[in-house]
Amino acid sequence: MNSQKIKQKLVSISSFIDTNKYFKILYSNAILSILLLILFSIFIAFPSYDLIFQNIIGKGWEGIFFQLDGIIVDMAAHFPDYSHESKLTFRFTPAIFMNIFGLSTLIEALIFQLIIHSLFFVSLYYFFYKNVDDKKYAFLFCFPICSVMAGHVFASDAKGYFEVMALFFLVLSLVLNKNNFLIILTLLLAYFTDERALVASPVIILIQLLIAKENLDNKNVIKHLFSYSSFLIYLSWIFYFIIRFSLTYFLNLKIATGGTDFFFKQLHLTFYALFFALEFYLILFVIFIYYLIQKKYFYFLLLFIASFLLLFAVTLAVFDMDRSVSYFALILILKPENP
Repeated sequence: MNSQKIKQKLVSISSFIDTNKYFKILYSNAILSILLLILFSIFIAFPSYDLIFQNIIGKGWEGIFFQLDGIIVDMAAHFPDYSHESKLTFRFTPAIFMNIFGLSTLIEALIFQLIIHSLFFVSLYYFFYKNVDDKKYAFLFCFPICSVMAGHVFASDAKGYFEVMALFFLVLSLVLNKNNFLIILTLLLAYFTDERALVASPVIILIQLLIAKENLDNKNVIKHLFSYSSFLIYLSWIFYFIIRFSLTYFLNLKIATGGTDFFFKQLHLTFYALFFALEFYLILFVIFIYYLIQKKYFYFLLLFIASFLLLFAVTLAVFDMDRSVSYFALILILKPENP
């Protein structure tokens, strides 16, 4: 099939979506669209019943429930070095919210995760709708992220992880782009949910440049790096490290490093990890790079590749690769131009 036939096929699919009455009903109602995204992601990622029958879910929450008694706890001193629980010392955002809402049982915690899961799609849909002002495109832009992430962390989060919460706060920082305090607060909440949110945060700077609807030429990219919106991201990094180093210095808190030395052991999985991160949406990734080269947006391309490689290096370096690749969902928010 040549490129012309592929283009014609895509046009016919787009025309069908535009004219079909059922699709019109779907994307013309924001609540219905969001509900479908939530239900689809849960359906695709519904965890194995073995997680329940073998009590794997309950075991995975041991660290979180341990944190509820103190929140600021040296988890590395209480759990084995290679365990997930020993990495939770500076991942206390979930424990803070569970304490605020008085959640102390597994059922309550899982319902809380479902609510966060739903709020993630609400914020994601609102972000797209706010920037493209079209309900159809807002739904269609959300769907790839929904389908890719569905296979990564919605199921594993049920075992006491909070990748979706971290991603929710990252997207929320984009939605709250008029309130400086809330931007920094939501970013800090994301970083203290999981450090990988910090690693993924440079992508937020690139997204901000795109939604500003400015030309991506080299001059504008440099200007944006020194803009006020970028400064808020840098400020969130500074605050994060000040808080973390203060907790380390004054309270002698530390995080276990076991399970973070897998980079060379997993280097042979590079292509597998790439596909695992974006699946066939890798095609969009390649198209975006081609677009940047064609337009000679080399500075933006350099920052984009650098952000991608940083996130990818962390993905290969840690044992739980499936959780790390979920942050590549932010890559799918980047698009060459609004429709």
